[in-house]
Amino acid sequence: MTEDAAQHPDRFASAGDRSAALVEALPDDTFAQVCGRGELVLELRTTPGAALWRGSPWGSGWVGGGDATALGTLVASAVPHELTVPASLGLPAGYLYDWGWGWHAITTAPPQQPGEHLTEWLPDGDRELADLVERAFPDAETPPGDPRVAGWFGARADGRLVAAAASLTLGLAPSQQRGPVAGNPAGTVGPVGGAALLSSLTVDPAARRSGWARALTAWFVRERFARGAAVVGLGTYLSNEPARALYDRLGFVEVPYIGGTAA
Repeated sequence: MTEDAAQHPDRFASAGDRSAALVEALPDDTFAQVCGRGELVLELRTTPGAALWRGSPWGSGWVGGGDATALGTLVASAVPHELTVPASLGLPAGYLYDWGWGWHAITTAPPQQPGEHLTEWLPDGDRELADLVERAFPDAETPPGDPRVAGWFGARADGRLVAAAASLTLGLAPSQQRGPVAGNPAGTVGPVGGAALLSSLTVDPAARRSGWARALTAWFVRERFARGAAVVGLGTYLSNEPARALYDRLGFVEVPYIGGTAA
């Protein structure tokens, strides 16, 4: 990409072009990879070494990545009101810190976990799902019925649903987010290589500390990689240290993000 792209963000002819350009611009940035491979990019500015884009799994705000100096040039050109960046870069001058969260991503399959063999996609309208989430995770980011969810998966023990989690829609119709992608014998999940996002991992209080969170997460990563995904990610609150430790043990790499508004 050239400086011209930074001055003309609408030069990309389609959402697919923007997504592919972001994937190319920040090959080592797993959050950029999920946004690009998931076709979530609504607007994009690039310059050698950095990218600034609008659109992510959690909204349409601006996100930046890459070299801090190059990113500063893009931010000065676009002047977004709100901005989220890796904490290691720090917010550019003129922005006040307002939030932080943890991004976790994995690009290789985790170790096999006990209980994976009991995990499977849940049928639409599963009767136990809504009750489980309401009891165990009432503040879930993406509860049952949320339009961003492509499908739920879970595990049963002794005839009852003890854990469940959501797979978010990333650039594909919900029907293509579960199992092989229709019409694609290679099993590719999503555009330009594919990505997957886990959300709202929920475990029945009576079944906690039994390995179900590890089992569901490992199953989902393995299932998505088997269908062609290149990266699987999820977000956490920085205060949720047990979850952060769990994902670390499974092989996810954490990148803390911070965000703020223009002063």
